[in-house]
Amino acid sequence: MDIQLLREVSDFLEEFYVDESFEEEPCIEVIGEEEPCIRDFGMQECYEADACEEPSFEDELCGDFEPEPEDKRERTIISYSLVRPNAGAPGIPPIRVEKSFAETLFGFIDAKGMTDGQAANRSGVDRRVMSKIRTNPNYTPTKKTIFSLAVGIRLTEEETEELLMKAGYAFSNTSKFDLVLQYFIQRENYDIWTINEVLNYYDQEPVCC
Repeated sequence: MDIQLLREVSDFLEEFYVDESFEEEPCIEVIGEEEPCIRDFGMQECYEADACEEPSFEDELCGDFEPEPEDKRERTIISYSLVRPNAGAPGIPPIRVEKSFAETLFGFIDAKGMTDGQAANRSGVDRRVMSKIRTNPNYTPTKKTIFSLAVGIRLTEEETEELLMKAGYAFSNTSKFDLVLQYFIQRENYDIWTINEVLNYYDQEPVCC
């Protein structure tokens, strides 16, 4: 394994990886003889023993007090009614329909000048899966399969993010698997053997067979 590459990946993980098992302890401030004001910096909320609608000295220390306007809900409803599109009104453009996951995927495949079979072979994805994606609009493959396709089709980071989003996924900074893939895709390094070698080093499953 390339030691320099491994160091770079390690630095990337050290910068972006978030360990979900780590929980930050809340900070407790005691203000005079009053009840302690407990601030959980992770949630950015302030909890007090006695809730009060009016601002107090503790409020100013723990965070800005901004009472919710009484007409907030009413104004929100009005704002929505003003911007709600009317398909029958003249001069109003038609509502844009977003592409589905399948349309996005096969659009990328066509743009790369590949056939479905070539994309499946390069991605290590079973052709039956590709066929299911094309024929069943309600079918969504696993995140691992999408990463395999991204590597095989050689998608950019932006294209990979779009494809993941269409399936309801996203790069996760709590997953070493995701971050390793993101590192290689960012640098447009699609060498599957190297990617799987690094994944194996971090005890992760291979991206594709």
